[in-house]
Amino acid sequence: MNKQLKIGLVIILAILLLVCVRVAVTELPKEMERKGEVSYRAYNVKTHLYIEQMQSPQIDVLDTLQQLYDYSNMFSAQNLDEKLDKYTNAFFENKSLIVITIQEGSGSITNSIGDVKKVNSSTLYITVNRKVPEVGTMDMAMHHLIVEVSKKDIKNITNILVNGKE
Repeated sequence: MNKQLKIGLVIILAILLLVCVRVAVTELPKEMERKGEVSYRAYNVKTHLYIEQMQSPQIDVLDTLQQLYDYSNMFSAQNLDEKLDKYTNAFFENKSLIVITIQEGSGSITNSIGDVKKVNSSTLYITVNRKVPEVGTMDMAMHHLIVEVSKKDIKNITNILVNGKE
Protein backbone atom coordinates (compact mmCIF):
# COMPACT_ATOMS: atom_id res chain seq x y z
CA MET A 1 0.00 0.00 0.00
CA ASN A 2 1.21 3.44 -0.73
CA LYS A 3 1.60 6.13 1.92
CA GLN A 4 -1.46 8.16 0.83
CA LEU A 5 -3.73 5.11 1.03
CA LYS A 6 -2.48 4.31 4.56
CA ILE A 7 -3.10 7.90 5.65
CA GLY A 8 -6.60 7.76 4.12
CA LEU A 9 -7.42 4.54 5.99
CA VAL A 10 -6.16 6.00 9.28
CA ILE A 11 -8.37 9.09 8.76
CA ILE A 12 -11.41 6.92 7.97
CA LEU A 13 -10.77 4.75 11.05
CA ALA A 14 -10.38 7.88 13.21
CA ILE A 15 -13.69 9.26 11.90
CA LEU A 16 -15.45 5.94 12.59
CA LEU A 17 -14.01 5.89 16.08
CA LEU A 18 -15.27 9.44 16.72
CA VAL A 19 -18.75 8.52 15.45
CA CYS A 20 -18.85 5.47 17.74
CA VAL A 21 -17.74 7.53 20.74
CA ARG A 22 -20.35 10.21 19.93
CA VAL A 23 -23.12 7.59 19.71
CA ALA A 24 -22.02 6.10 23.05
CA VAL A 25 -21.98 9.54 24.70
CA THR A 26 -25.43 10.47 23.39
CA GLU A 27 -26.84 7.23 24.82
CA LEU A 28 -25.60 7.96 28.36
CA PRO A 29 -28.24 10.54 29.37
CA LYS A 30 -31.08 8.06 28.74
CA GLU A 31 -29.44 5.58 31.10
CA MET A 32 -28.84 8.30 33.68
CA GLU A 33 -32.44 9.41 33.30
CA ARG A 34 -33.65 5.91 34.17
CA LYS A 35 -31.52 5.94 37.31
CA GLY A 36 -33.16 9.23 38.30
CA GLU A 37 -36.67 7.86 38.25
CA VAL A 38 -38.58 7.88 41.49
CA SER A 39 -41.11 5.22 42.37
CA TYR A 40 -44.43 6.93 43.11
CA ARG A 41 -48.19 6.58 43.23
CA ALA A 42 -50.29 9.63 42.43
CA TYR A 43 -53.90 10.72 42.29
CA ASN A 44 -55.93 13.92 42.09
CA VAL A 45 -58.60 15.13 44.48
CA LYS A 46 -60.67 17.96 42.99
CA THR A 47 -62.45 20.32 45.36
CA HIS A 48 -64.58 23.38 44.66
CA LEU A 49 -62.59 25.76 46.80
CA TYR A 50 -60.84 28.96 45.85
CA ILE A 51 -58.40 30.90 48.04
CA GLU A 52 -57.68 34.42 46.77
CA GLN A 53 -54.08 34.90 47.89
CA MET A 54 -52.87 31.34 47.41
CA GLN A 55 -49.78 30.73 45.30
CA SER A 56 -50.56 28.21 42.57
CA PRO A 57 -49.06 25.71 42.33
CA GLN A 58 -48.39 25.30 46.02
CA ILE A 59 -45.99 22.48 46.86
CA ASP A 60 -46.09 20.79 50.26
CA VAL A 61 -44.00 17.84 51.46
CA LEU A 62 -45.81 16.03 54.25
CA ASP A 63 -43.63 13.72 56.35
CA THR A 64 -45.92 13.09 59.33
CA LEU A 65 -49.57 12.45 60.07
CA GLN A 66 -49.73 15.77 61.94
CA GLN A 67 -48.52 17.65 58.84
CA LEU A 68 -51.24 15.87 56.86
CA TYR A 69 -53.88 16.96 59.41
CA ASP A 70 -52.60 20.54 59.20
CA TYR A 71 -52.79 20.46 55.39
CA SER A 72 -56.29 18.97 55.47
CA ASN A 73 -57.49 21.59 57.99
CA MET A 74 -56.20 24.36 55.76
CA PHE A 75 -58.62 23.32 53.00
CA SER A 76 -61.34 21.40 54.92
CA ALA A 77 -63.26 19.81 52.07
CA GLN A 78 -65.21 16.61 52.68
CA ASN A 79 -64.00 14.73 49.60
CA LEU A 80 -60.37 15.68 50.40
CA ASP A 81 -60.74 14.55 54.02
CA GLU A 82 -62.22 11.22 52.88
CA LYS A 83 -59.21 10.52 50.63
CA LEU A 84 -56.68 11.52 53.28
CA ASP A 85 -58.29 9.45 56.05
CA LYS A 86 -56.56 6.31 54.78
CA TYR A 87 -53.11 7.53 55.88
CA THR A 88 -51.71 6.41 59.23
CA ASN A 89 -48.54 6.85 61.27
CA ALA A 90 -47.36 3.52 59.83
CA PHE A 91 -47.54 4.96 56.30
CA PHE A 92 -45.33 7.91 57.29
CA GLU A 93 -42.62 5.64 58.76
CA ASN A 94 -41.25 4.96 55.26
CA LYS A 95 -43.16 7.28 52.96
CA SER A 96 -43.97 10.94 52.42
CA LEU A 97 -46.63 12.79 50.48
CA ILE A 98 -45.83 15.54 48.04
CA VAL A 99 -49.00 17.55 47.53
CA ILE A 100 -49.24 19.99 44.64
CA THR A 101 -52.23 22.26 45.00
CA ILE A 102 -53.38 24.02 41.84
CA GLN A 103 -56.24 26.48 41.49
CA GLU A 104 -58.10 26.62 38.19
CA GLY A 105 -60.57 29.19 36.88
CA SER A 106 -62.75 26.40 35.50
CA GLY A 107 -63.77 23.07 36.96
CA SER A 108 -63.51 21.58 33.46
CA ILE A 109 -59.71 21.84 33.47
CA THR A 110 -58.05 18.65 34.65
CA ASN A 111 -54.59 18.11 36.09
CA SER A 112 -52.65 14.90 36.62
CA ILE A 113 -49.12 13.82 37.46
CA GLY A 114 -47.17 12.92 34.35
CA ASP A 115 -43.83 11.93 35.86
CA VAL A 116 -41.58 12.30 38.91
CA LYS A 117 -37.81 12.27 38.37
CA LYS A 118 -34.64 13.28 40.12
CA VAL A 119 -32.78 15.86 38.08
CA ASN A 120 -29.79 15.59 40.39
CA SER A 121 -29.19 14.54 44.00
CA SER A 122 -31.03 17.57 45.43
CA THR A 123 -33.72 18.40 42.83
CA LEU A 124 -36.95 16.60 42.04
CA TYR A 125 -38.81 17.44 38.82
CA ILE A 126 -42.54 16.74 38.72
CA THR A 127 -44.42 16.98 35.45
CA VAL A 128 -48.06 18.00 35.75
CA ASN A 129 -50.25 17.36 32.74
CA ARG A 130 -52.98 19.97 32.24
CA LYS A 131 -55.92 19.36 29.95
CA VAL A 132 -58.04 22.35 28.94
CA PRO A 133 -61.26 21.53 27.07
CA GLU A 134 -62.53 23.71 24.24
CA VAL A 135 -65.56 24.69 26.31
CA GLY A 136 -65.21 25.23 30.04
CA THR A 137 -67.49 25.72 33.01
CA MET A 138 -67.62 28.92 35.05
CA ASP A 139 -66.89 27.29 38.43
CA MET A 140 -63.58 27.55 40.25
CA ALA A 141 -61.76 24.36 41.19
CA MET A 142 -58.77 23.35 43.25
CA HIS A 143 -56.76 20.24 42.42
CA HIS A 144 -54.82 18.45 45.14
CA LEU A 145 -52.31 16.28 43.28
CA ILE A 146 -51.15 13.78 45.88
CA VAL A 147 -47.91 11.93 45.20
CA GLU A 148 -46.84 9.08 47.49
CA VAL A 149 -43.06 8.60 47.52
CA SER A 150 -40.53 6.64 49.53
CA LYS A 151 -38.65 8.76 52.07
CA LYS A 152 -35.37 7.24 50.91
CA ASP A 153 -36.09 8.38 47.32
CA ILE A 154 -36.39 12.02 48.42
CA LYS A 155 -33.94 11.95 51.33
CA ASN A 156 -31.59 14.67 50.02
CA ILE A 157 -34.15 16.61 47.98
CA THR A 158 -34.11 20.33 48.82
CA ASN A 159 -35.72 21.66 45.64
CA ILE A 160 -38.93 20.55 43.91
CA LEU A 161 -39.77 21.88 40.46
CA VAL A 162 -43.25 21.52 38.95
CA ASN A 163 -43.11 21.93 35.17
CA GLY A 164 -39.88 23.87 35.64
CA LYS A 165 -41.16 26.24 38.37
CA GLU A 166 -40.42 26.20 42.10
